[in-house]
Amino acid sequence: MPVCEGDIMPTITATLGAKLAAAGITKAAVAKGVGIAAKAATVAGTSTAAVGAVRAGKAQEQQADIESVLAEAGGIAEETRASEERTVAAQLEADRRREGRRDISRAIATEKGRGFAGTPLLLINEFLTDIEADVANIRSTGGKKVAAAEGRSASRKLQGLTLKQLGKAQRTKGLFEGGSSLLTGIGGVFT
Repeated sequence: MPVCEGDIMPTITATLGAKLAAAGITKAAVAKGVGIAAKAATVAGTSTAAVGAVRAGKAQEQQADIESVLAEAGGIAEETRASEERTVAAQLEADRRREGRRDISRAIATEKGRGFAGTPLLLINEFLTDIEADVANIRSTGGKKVAAAEGRSASRKLQGLTLKQLGKAQRTKGLFEGGSSLLTGIGGVFT
């Protein structure tokens, strides 16, 4: 049935058939040629799909490698932060002890002027107890900050290693997908 008035498809088909017959080309030869062209197109499409899968796998590996490097850099930054927290805590401890020694000296001088009845050792002991309690709190807080930074560092480094492995797996997946696509496509051509 013509698509529209004056459809030229029947004319083209008749003309082409006549020219092929005049050239001695049979319908079977045409069908065989079309079949070969279809198989060639299938092989070309399959090859393109396979190459695309391999390239996609490599691109995913490269992306994972970049993310891995960034995660490891974050881990190194957290190590630096842990080191800084350690230094700050040590400095705060030293400052508190220095301040405590000054407080003891002032207290002894003040109490001597007032006629302090107890021994200076009791006074010193009370101050030292307070100072060491403060120092223990400083050390505890600093230790918690250091432990948190070290934990974040280890986590970021592990994330980096995981991303690196994921990248390798993505590349391998791309190779397998490419091979599978190739085998499926080529198998379809020769069956």
